[in-house]
Amino acid sequence: MIYRSTLAACSLAVLTLAAAPSQGANLTLTAWEREGSEVFDIYVRTFVELASEFSGGELQVTPYGAGVIAGVFDGHAAVNDGLADMNFGWAGYIVNQHAGNAYFGALPGGMGPEALYHWTYNGGGKELLTEFRRAVDGQHAVACGMLGSEVFAHSHRSIQTLADFEGLRHRTAGAFVDVIQALGATPTVIPGPDVFPALERQAIDSAEYLTPYLNAQVGFHNVAEYVILPGIHTPAAVYELSMTTATWDGLSEQSQRAIELACEIVTSRSYTYLGDRDMKTVQELEAGRNQIVVLDDEVIKRIREEGRSWIDAKGAETSSDDWIERIGEAYFTYQDQWLASYNRVQ
Repeated sequence: MIYRSTLAACSLAVLTLAAAPSQGANLTLTAWEREGSEVFDIYVRTFVELASEFSGGELQVTPYGAGVIAGVFDGHAAVNDGLADMNFGWAGYIVNQHAGNAYFGALPGGMGPEALYHWTYNGGGKELLTEFRRAVDGQHAVACGMLGSEVFAHSHRSIQTLADFEGLRHRTAGAFVDVIQALGATPTVIPGPDVFPALERQAIDSAEYLTPYLNAQVGFHNVAEYVILPGIHTPAAVYELSMTTATWDGLSEQSQRAIELACEIVTSRSYTYLGDRDMKTVQELEAGRNQIVVLDDEVIKRIREEGRSWIDAKGAETSSDDWIERIGEAYFTYQDQWLASYNRVQ
């Protein structure tokens, strides 16, 4: 068996691409995160730099953070409306447009980061994302970055049992809005950059945002006593880079391949970089002044059940296409195989 690392394969491909110069492309990109944040740099800035490098300078992308071209939730629409050429975003924000987005933007109780990473790049996930986005939105999407398991909540109240959800004012987004409501909580959807001040002034009882390390950079642990784990609401997520099919089809093969390679490296780097820092951050939180609370097994089991019930119900409601069932068959088969075999030790 011959093995080549992703970076080695990418380097070889870059040399091949650079040997065939073609007309350049200058594109604008809107992102779900505000410019200047570490999240923006990890995902967006890295992609822009690599895409330019891998295309031999043919592809030039000018990125804009949330609130410049489009709001946090509006990147996909901005592309279709012609306000931006590209969107770097999270499919969880558009689950109300099509519930199939939950498979990529985090399905409550779904695959963890290791399983999702493998499914995306070797189990057919990225191909399904591309086909799905083309069919449903008229856009071409490329998997571009991973998010590991989030903190379930930074909270002013302890959350451990099913009874603790009753009346809980909880900030969330995506599919978990409906799931946590089924548990008795009162969900509220607040754009990511506005979550911290809402929690700080106790306009909400608790909030989920990102992973342990990224949350610590914002300072959530400084304004709420309880840190609730694990992040079963968002076990993992895939970010995506999308553009209209016309924009993608109009790019040279060199630029298309440069985008794919850049995104694959963004995924690898974000997965390993954040995974390492998340582990160290949890250790620091355990040694600090916050109270770490682990959800009861019955809560985790219930959220897994509600997540599958939610997506099944959405599939039954959707008569225009079969994407929920089609992606779901591949997704859940892979998750069940992973849990039953290789990943059983975790």
